Amino acid sequence: VVLMTIQMQSGVQSRQQVVLSTVVYVCCYAFTVVIMTQFYTDPTGTAHWQGNVLEPAIKLEQEVVACTCLLLVGCVSFYMLLVYIKKYSQAVADREKSLLDVQEANIELRREIVEMREADAATNNVDVDSPLTKVIESLRHIEADEHTTQDVRNELDTIIRILASNHTATDFVLADNDQSMDKQTNEWLHDMLQVKQTSEKAKPVAGRVSSSTSVGFLQGNLTNRRRKSVVDIMEEGGVVPLSSHVDFTADMKAQLQNVNSIEFDIFAFARATGGRPLFFLSYYLFKQHNLIDMFDMSESHLKNFLVQIEDGYRADNPYHNSMHAADVLQFMNYILGKEPILRCLNAVDILAAVVGCIVHDFAHPGVNNTYLMNTSDPLAILYNDKSILENHHASASFKILLQPDCNIFSGVDRAQYKQLRESTLSNVLATDAAQHFDYLGKFKAKLAAGDFDMEDDADRRMVTAFATKCADMNNPSRPSALSREWTARIMNEFFMQGDQERKLNIPISMFMDRSNTDIPKCQIGFIDFIVKPIFDAWKPFFDISDAVEYIVKNRAMWEQMSKDNERERRQEVEVTIPNGVPDDGAGAD
Repeated sequence: VVLMTIQMQSGVQSRQQVVLSTVVYVCCYAFTVVIMTQFYTDPTGTAHWQGNVLEPAIKLEQEVVACTCLLLVGCVSFYMLLVYIKKYSQAVADREKSLLDVQEANIELRREIVEMREADAATNNVDVDSPLTKVIESLRHIEADEHTTQDVRNELDTIIRILASNHTATDFVLADNDQSMDKQTNEWLHDMLQVKQTSEKAKPVAGRVSSSTSVGFLQGNLTNRRRKSVVDIMEEGGVVPLSSHVDFTADMKAQLQNVNSIEFDIFAFARATGGRPLFFLSYYLFKQHNLIDMFDMSESHLKNFLVQIEDGYRADNPYHNSMHAADVLQFMNYILGKEPILRCLNAVDILAAVVGCIVHDFAHPGVNNTYLMNTSDPLAILYNDKSILENHHASASFKILLQPDCNIFSGVDRAQYKQLRESTLSNVLATDAAQHFDYLGKFKAKLAAGDFDMEDDADRRMVTAFATKCADMNNPSRPSALSREWTARIMNEFFMQGDQERKLNIPISMFMDRSNTDIPKCQIGFIDFIVKPIFDAWKPFFDISDAVEYIVKNRAMWEQMSKDNERERRQEVEVTIPNGVPDDGAGAD
């Protein structure tokens, strides 16, 4: 048994060899037993090998025969063991030689690669390898090094597979958090990020919307006033408009005293401007940042541009209107007021950031990209289902900008215009919610590597694009009264889309069904998975603790509201149970 175990552990025998060896062992053992039974007897006359007392006493010739048989078995076993050991040793030697051959081939391949690169450098060939390709190649070299342990090789292989995979940062984030979020939040995130779910579409959970989140609450202060002309507004305020600049009423100036604060009240400012918050705030910030003089702008072109852009925002959208654009612009101004980031950006970056915020939702139809795709809208066909609205905002606004009487970039040279357009488009396209985690992942990776070079146009463009994303979802970072007003507006717009989806008999998007949406749960998910991570990412750049503090307070407010709603639902269920019926639903047969 011991010899057979050694033989099988050697790992070099085929099944036929093992069977043959087993037969040889059994035959040797049987032969020995047969020979010994010719000399050994016991009282029973049958069980020769069971260890009973033997009679008569063993004679010398019997001992000779027994020893001879044992010697025979031993010699055969030793010979076979020697054969197997030689075979195993040869196999190990062959394996070692193969490994050495592979290492030699690897060294030769590295040498050839070095020679090829030196030859390319000598002939001025362009290096077309992407940074990701170079990273993977470096990891492969480390993995192939003879001093790298197997555990490290396994870890490197995992890293390489992740880097080379087709999955986006969005896929990894959703996979990591899939078990930690409830079904409704999970489905809402998939809808917002335009990621297909493998499971069946979750059905909305029926439930009553409490009075604090009712449609009546959402419709408060949402009346859309007719926009007045800029001249009408200034004349009503007792201000005579000058030909070369815009004057502000006393009420506007009072509101603008707070323009650099996170507590700026855009609703009060909109009322002060008679429904023209984007025009007046934009003009004010162009002046404050000295952009008109630095880029040799025509003030008449600027005013025409701002008027046409504000008119292009639909006033009947509860949320995506010119007031939202003005709010995003003010938050960008709040970020630009932070000394560390302002010191990193040049005038082109600031102008692109300001213009990007002004136009980032231009001509918004009041529905999201998913709706446009599900209805095969012409915009979805035009932009091939990729960042549909964001491409539309950018394209439509540049058509306005390039009109001769609206071209605020007419005073710059071709190189500056190219840089301004590229940065502005980058800022607008960054607001696509489907790309949220990809932008966040790249930004945090840059920070973690300490690899931001503010002399590089691409890195500065990444900063302003990320700032635009942050500004576009700043609502939870405002004081609670302002944050709740914005929530009322976005949920009304969601419900309007849900009503359209119901009429068209297409799936109603999560949190867009006015009959059963849990608004506090929607806001908690929005803060936890979208807003808080993107605000936390700014910490290495500058201090925005005042904004983060409001985010924490508003989340606590929605958390408490969610608990109150749950308590009210439980109370309603208890009231509807008839007297005499047990709470567990058990009844008499």
